[in-house]
Amino acid sequence: SANCGHHFIVEGCRFSDIHSIGLDLGFLGHNFMHDGIRGHHIVRGNRFERCGISGMAAVPTMGYYMENMLVENNVLLDNGYLNFELLYESSAIKSHFTKDSLYRNNYIRGMKGAGIWLDNHNCNTRVCGNVLLDIRGCSHGAIFNEATLNTVMIDHNLVAGVGCHDEFGKRLGGHAIYEHHCENTVVLENICLNTEAE
Repeated sequence: SANCGHHFIVEGCRFSDIHSIGLDLGFLGHNFMHDGIRGHHIVRGNRFERCGISGMAAVPTMGYYMENMLVENNVLLDNGYLNFELLYESSAIKSHFTKDSLYRNNYIRGMKGAGIWLDNHNCNTRVCGNVLLDIRGCSHGAIFNEATLNTVMIDHNLVAGVGCHDEFGKRLGGHAIYEHHCENTVVLENICLNTEAE
């Protein structure tokens, strides 16, 4: 965990067989602290395998942004095995309130839940050049932008093999790229194959 810190560089590390979140980059909860710089992390060239809830996650204090996040060239394999998708915090990469940030060239395979999830009030953030394969039990989308009025660009990603979340006979999601309660989301030149969404 960055333990509410900022300007961390996490590079060339391996996170595996963790029963929760592999890497916490945030402020532990929306109401935990109300001062300090948030974000400015570089997460590059790491490997996340078999993390039970998420490979990496970041949440700031309510009303602030996780700023200047660079998440690139990471490999995330077989995460989300605890099947907490319907608690709506499970994703290979999940960040809340992201601003002026870039998520690029990550390889995500075998996630049970979303692959990349930008949650709530994102601003000037780009998701590009990522490869997402075999995203199972996905209640929304492999790439998911949520509750955002500012510009987010999702471009030049490859998404293939997205399955719905199926629980108690109710099937949800299964989309390659999904947004809700958003404006100004730009989706451009992605390749999306074999998705289960109706």
